[in-house]
Amino acid sequence: EGEPNLKKLYKYQAYIAIRFISSIPFRNTLADFMIEDRKGKNYIHIPKKGNGELIVREHKNAKKMGNVEVKMDRGLTTQMRKFLKFRAQVKIENKFLFNNLQGNKMSRNGFGKMLIKTTKLLLNKSIGSRLVRVFYATSKKDIIQQAEEVSNSLLHSAEQTKLYSRK
Repeated sequence: EGEPNLKKLYKYQAYIAIRFISSIPFRNTLADFMIEDRKGKNYIHIPKKGNGELIVREHKNAKKMGNVEVKMDRGLTTQMRKFLKFRAQVKIENKFLFNNLQGNKMSRNGFGKMLIKTTKLLLNKSIGSRLVRVFYATSKKDIIQQAEEVSNSLLHSAEQTKLYSRK
């Protein structure tokens, strides 16, 4: 309703943040993503057709894992297209995906606070990205246990087990 502005964008971002971490359980690193490719930076790629992806270059395990491309599902891609269209109407000067109420890049801390504030409002529970990651790992407990058992039976690490498996 009415003209797009920073206040509405901030609320929209809270929805997008919840939508993101419910399908891709990232840390507060999402606050560092840009909406266009910049050398060495994390960015979100939304093609005209097909699903979007997150290009992750700067993350906690970057030295071990290198760059990672995380595919987005169709629903999240659709929501991102709508969000980016709305964001363009607000005319934010920077190219960061998430911004604070002043129109500047949102900090990781600010992103976490936005998540917690929004979940508290919606669910009456304070849920941040770490807790979402715990929920996600717990939901995959059986798979993790099976993988651990395979590695143990082969007497080596999970990384070595991956080397043995074929497509």
